Amino acid sequence: MMQNPPASFKIALFLLLMPTSVCVAQADPVESSDARGALQGFELLATLDGRITEVVGYGMTPAGGARVDVHFEGRLEGKITGVMSGIDYALVRGGFTELNVRGKIETDDGALISFEITGFLVPDGEIRDALVTFQTGSPQYQWLHHIIVVGTGKNIRDEQLVVDYYYLP
Repeated sequence: MMQNPPASFKIALFLLLMPTSVCVAQADPVESSDARGALQGFELLATLDGRITEVVGYGMTPAGGARVDVHFEGRLEGKITGVMSGIDYALVRGGFTELNVRGKIETDDGALISFEITGFLVPDGEIRDALVTFQTGSPQYQWLHHIIVVGTGKNIRDEQLVVDYYYLP
């Protein structure tokens, strides 16, 4: 396990976990304004109050990069309410990070929703070419199989983020 990684490293890795096709870390007011403009037509799906629970670093691997597992969990509130948790099996190489997230959402009404995220995190913290898929057998959440999800997030404390997820209806 990594020994006390810096807070900025933990936050960057947490951004990898968000089910988004676009993610903007709200550090620069101009970037935040541009991100909000790009979300016209999207509706709020849920807000995540999440935290990193564990970071495991494996060092350089034969895949040509450093492998890092980032475990996370958090509370979702919105059209989906419950607990979101999972692991990002990230590969850091060549100035960017490949995303490979797997996780679940346990809703307050007892449904289980699986999600997967693939994409890239570039050095400025923006995720590009990310794809989110949901799978569930719960009839009330079948609509998740057919939506595009984006998110914006900001650092609240060293290991905690608040993330707003938006979708196209």
